[in-house]
Amino acid sequence: MTSPVVIKPLVEVPTKTIDETKTEVPQDTASAAQAEQSPLMTKKGESKWEIRGLQDAFKDAESPPWVIQDLVMSKTLTLVSAHPHGMKSLSWLYACMEGVHTGKVFGHFDAPNLKNVLFIETEDPEWVVKKRVQGFAKGLNLSEGAKLPGFHFTCPGPFELIKQEKELERLIEEYKLDLIVLSTLQNLLGDRNWKEQGEMADLMAMLVRLARKCPIVLLTHSPQDRTQKRAIGTITLGANCATHIHSEKSVKGGDTLVHLKVDSKAGARDTDFSLILSTDLKDKDPIGSVRKLVFAGKGNRGKTKEQQIIDAIAENPNASIKEIAQIAECDESYVRRIQKTLKKEEAQEENKMAA
Repeated sequence: MTSPVVIKPLVEVPTKTIDETKTEVPQDTASAAQAEQSPLMTKKGESKWEIRGLQDAFKDAESPPWVIQDLVMSKTLTLVSAHPHGMKSLSWLYACMEGVHTGKVFGHFDAPNLKNVLFIETEDPEWVVKKRVQGFAKGLNLSEGAKLPGFHFTCPGPFELIKQEKELERLIEEYKLDLIVLSTLQNLLGDRNWKEQGEMADLMAMLVRLARKCPIVLLTHSPQDRTQKRAIGTITLGANCATHIHSEKSVKGGDTLVHLKVDSKAGARDTDFSLILSTDLKDKDPIGSVRKLVFAGKGNRGKTKEQQIIDAIAENPNASIKEIAQIAECDESYVRRIQKTLKKEEAQEENKMAA
């Protein structure tokens, strides 16, 4: 258990009766001490809360203040989850570059006010990120030596996020940031257990504070159990985020696709869609050959539903029919038909082997 914090008085007051002490402490000092103990008060002891009434709700009412239409809202956190190597970082690195360059993301989502972004990579080494940036720059028709005003990235490696609030505030102010992408959560925790709410509460509170100054996209991993299409860790993690995005990578006919499902408090229009990765086949660099990620249409354009079921059965051999149906997002009757077909094919193969 953490020891209680002892707050020392700002000035030493001679020992007197309670009434005498109260009268001799300067008002501004007492207010400052009170404010020091409460994050909801200014240094002058004034409340930071702005109390509203019904009439206020109808004043200056606006539609959702999107930074990226359907994906990122102003002053909020967006939580993006996927399995390792699921193209989380790759997708959002491109989103940052394309957004400030064209005013759109994935060639589909409007982002006219996205002018200054910071992509913070803590997993991949800098040379990998640079190769990706070079490849995407070619896809955006930016020649070597060209400038991309407003796009910034850094690769500091793992660090303890809770200790960097002031530094991030400085960066927001210095670069006039409209968006920060943090990749990825597990490298920002220090020795915290992301499955324990008590250990994550102050970290998430800090992120909420920062997001009020600059919206944040927080990338993280998903549980290995594919029925859980969410971020790994304490389930209350998502409660702090206005938008949840879960993505899954797949390959179809030689194309690499990412299927995204969006759950937003603002009610996004496109909530189920796919992206397709464009690469230059003439570029033999497996990392630098990336060029674009483009909106490929609504729904999962990757694996067929039958292939999704077959893969789900193979990856989760002990899962029930209901669980397989949840993973593949289909009817249980369809799962039964596929299972019946697979068993028939297995029996035929065994008969061939026996003959």
